[in-house]
Amino acid sequence: MNFKTLSILLLMLISVTSCEKYDISHNRELEKSKKSWNEFKASSSNSYRYTIVSSSWIGINRNTTISVYDGKVVEREFRYTGREDLLINIPEGELSWIEKGNKVGIYATSAAAPPYTMDEIYEKARKDWLIKRKNTTTYFETHENGLISICGYTNDICIDDCFIGVHIINIEPLLLSQN
Repeated sequence: MNFKTLSILLLMLISVTSCEKYDISHNRELEKSKKSWNEFKASSSNSYRYTIVSSSWIGINRNTTISVYDGKVVEREFRYTGREDLLINIPEGELSWIEKGNKVGIYATSAAAPPYTMDEIYEKARKDWLIKRKNTTTYFETHENGLISICGYTNDICIDDCFIGVHIINIEPLLLSQN
């Protein structure tokens, strides 16, 4: 084999292996939802608010509302809800709180959802939550407007609190008076 042929083969190998490809479940639905997201993002000037919920089998719920202005997270609000007898064990300062501006993310080890933009959620869906894996069940649902509602997976042998991903209950444009 001559040097030129070897060089061409090596270049082809590098170009094929360097492309990011993900074997994902629900690819068509994700792409359709991403198109709806891009339309929503344009119509809202990339300023919006969304709420993620998660629940524990023992009856404690976690609600995180993220506000994004001009493509940047400007506020994260967190609140535990659920049975009073369970919430009494959570320190008062952790039951609910709000982070604003450059303070967003200071409660890094809390039970709150990370302060992601929706663009980051769609990327996480493509690169992590919807990747095909053995022994898992993958979920992807959208709201009536086509935006992500549920996206993630569970390990098939897990029993309690197994969902890895997001459950978004609403996404709405952020009005200037709300910011």
